Amino acid sequence: MHKGWFFLIIPSLLLVILIDRPNILQSGNRSTDDVITEIDFDSWSTQISTILFNVEGEIEYKMQASRQVHFLNNTTLLENPNLNLYQVAGGQWTVTAKSGRIQPVSEDTETSSLSAIERIELIENVELFQTDDFGNRMVLSTAFLTLDPELETLSTDQPVQFKSSTIEQTAIGMHADLNQNTVTFLSQIRGRYDATAPE
Repeated sequence: MHKGWFFLIIPSLLLVILIDRPNILQSGNRSTDDVITEIDFDSWSTQISTILFNVEGEIEYKMQASRQVHFLNNTTLLENPNLNLYQVAGGQWTVTAKSGRIQPVSEDTETSSLSAIERIELIENVELFQTDDFGNRMVLSTAFLTLDPELETLSTDQPVQFKSSTIEQTAIGMHADLNQNTVTFLSQIRGRYDATAPE
């Protein structure tokens, strides 16, 4: 290759780069506001698994999530949360969702602590289910569900659908007390009972 062509190619390439990417020369003139963004979270983790025990040392609930982000306002966002809730009588409920949010107890509360949870909000494709001793599965589906982990109650004002081996029911709004093993539907209740279905 002729040396004259070689020396012409390098300046041509530099000119093409500067025309194509004019910000290269202006990068030194950028303000710090453009470069530095304020960080509003202080930690994040993946594939988390948490177990909460009561004062007697028994498991109250287990929570898993594919990703967790903790924000400076003490709120925590979850991806694909999966909670197992254990009752004193030995029953177990499972709650899954596409995402979730842990809301802390407000700081003006006297019993507030950094680890205290006021409620867990479960968002999109929420399912609450239990399998009884005979293998029958009960599933409640909705788009949004609020869990009070201390009282072990769940509630929503969204449309809900409940299915078991014998019952199919829909409603708007629901309140469940896992300790009492009760589910109360709030309005527009429609249902079907199949007495011939196997139990």
